[in-house]
Amino acid sequence: MKKIFIFFIFMEYIYAFTIPCSYVSDTNSSTKHENIRDFIEDENTDIRNYWKDTISPIVENIKEESNKREEKMKKLKAIETERLVIAKKIEFLLKQENELLGNFINIESERER
Repeated sequence: MKKIFIFFIFMEYIYAFTIPCSYVSDTNSSTKHENIRDFIEDENTDIRNYWKDTISPIVENIKEESNKREEKMKKLKAIETERLVIAKKIEFLLKQENELLGNFINIESERER
């Protein structure tokens, strides 16, 4: 078990030494790095343009629609509150009418006696 552990530690050092050596021995590594850098810049530019041209207008549209929805919800809430007040007034007036009709019937019955 101890030998296996020492072997893995030794392999890590060999691996750490061979990776930098392979970059040093490669004369085209700077060209490859430039190619990778150019590729990354091109991809980033494509992503920025896609965001600017496609996603950003959709996000703005969503914001506008959300604001319109919020305004409509505020108006709807005000209308609902007004409807509830009117319903309470109608309920009160119907109660008053019933009391008046009850009083009128009582008066009429008193008169008939």
